[in-house]
Amino acid sequence: MKKNDKLNGILLVNKPTGMTSFDVCEKIKRRFNFQKVGHSGTLDPSAKGLLVLGINKGTKILRFLSKEKKEYILTIKWGIKTKSWDLEGDIIERKDCHPLKNNIQSAFSNFIGEKELPIPFFSAKKINGKKMYEMARKDEMVDIKKNMCFHSIEFIDDEKISVVCSEGTYIRSLVYVLGEQLSCPATLSSLIRVKNNNYSLKNAVALNEILNKIELNDIMINYNDALLHLQPLYIDKVTFEDVMFGNYNNLHFAKSGVYRLLYKGDIVAVYDVNENGFKIIKVT
Repeated sequence: MKKNDKLNGILLVNKPTGMTSFDVCEKIKRRFNFQKVGHSGTLDPSAKGLLVLGINKGTKILRFLSKEKKEYILTIKWGIKTKSWDLEGDIIERKDCHPLKNNIQSAFSNFIGEKELPIPFFSAKKINGKKMYEMARKDEMVDIKKNMCFHSIEFIDDEKISVVCSEGTYIRSLVYVLGEQLSCPATLSSLIRVKNNNYSLKNAVALNEILNKIELNDIMINYNDALLHLQPLYIDKVTFEDVMFGNYNNLHFAKSGVYRLLYKGDIVAVYDVNENGFKIIKVT
């Protein structure tokens, strides 16, 4: 059967727990026979919430989506430490403790800004071509740290905590180190991503609802709306035809940056210019 390559764009999915981000992509890909489906940022199987997908040629623009802050809502299980730093892993430490809310809140301030934190052993981070979780399953634990940036951490109520952070941040790392600082083992109990790529969970559609649809045109976000944050570069018919045939001689732009090439009001390509040259990503 010929692949469905006619529908292109961005899809907002409300991912359930118990599935990997790859699983979600594959389910949607098989259900609608799409040629390609990719996502803009992994959610752990135990996490739920907003997953931003690129459909067919939409996968080409995922890296150009807005890099606005991410927002999560989480809960913490105090008094236990697990191998995976969430409730999916085996418990390796128990302690009868629960820090006072004021002490937890005070500790939040230690994380604001850019901080170097350990990466969870059970993560998709690759080391020499191997994913850390694959190594961890063989008890090959590797201690690696990276800079993570937190913009705000605050209580919503006695149980729920809101975290606003930048790309590349591991919430499990925050919880793990928070427990270390408060001398009480801590494990991530639940996690919901409510914002990503300048999109909100309230605009996402539940995976089951998507899979039950006949078509997705009514919930697909087109390139024009997805890339409004990029600078526009308007081109004429001659330049458009040149670009479509791979001739970029008429494109001269001195200033570095990422531009959306517009012909008759629609995006036809993304023009990525830097000091080493330029790259054209055609989306039509």
